[in-house]
Amino acid sequence: MFSEAYAGTADTLENWCTEFLEETGQLESIPENLRHYFDYAAYARDMEINDVFTISHNSDTLVFWHRYLPWNRYSGDQIGLSKCRQTPK
Repeated sequence: MFSEAYAGTADTLENWCTEFLEETGQLESIPENLRHYFDYAAYARDMEINDVFTISHNSDTLVFWHRYLPWNRYSGDQIGLSKCRQTPK
């Protein structure tokens, strides 16, 4: 389960995102002289909100994809999360 979700390790999520974008070539469509304007910190924040979660271990940041984890295969109602979202009356 976690081995499928494991995406890599870096000293920070921002550094992992930088490596990820470079390795996958996702910034190649941006001209070289403009790439230094890319906001890696904002990208890392968005990745953590939508796509990955991290675990800090010693001085490392372990990165995992949300989509491979079992709790993403169920709706909130199936695992009882809908009760957690109820607002008090």
